[in-house]
Amino acid sequence: MPRFVLLRHECPPAFGKPSHWDFMLEWGDALRTWNLFDLPIAWADTLEVAGEAETVTAISVTDHRIDYLDYEGPVSGDRGFVQQCDTGTYQLLDQSAAQLEVLLNGQHLHGKVRLEVSSANANAPWLLTIER
Repeated sequence: MPRFVLLRHECPPAFGKPSHWDFMLEWGDALRTWNLFDLPIAWADTLEVAGEAETVTAISVTDHRIDYLDYEGPVSGDRGFVQQCDTGTYQLLDQSAAQLEVLLNGQHLHGKVRLEVSSANANAPWLLTIER
């Protein structure tokens, strides 16, 4: 089964990007990655952090190295520090150009996650929803 990881990425002020979470799915020999500046309430409750929405914006970023599945520590280039919030496996349920559905089986996070592009614009953010 492919793996997933949710990392907390604490960024230094000089980085130019606020601290956020990185949601990563093992995809072949890389990790498809989305930055989340808020967590959906279901995850926030489980991880005991703030979260108020059922659906959150997920910014698709460049694929990351597979090493991040097991890594915690400083990020090269003085880009901060990452800490694992959860890890586990996932099952791909559905995939199209505009949508991705997976079933997570993590240490803390479980259930169906839907990621969908918020508009037809290729650079549009995705929306991440936890289906209960």
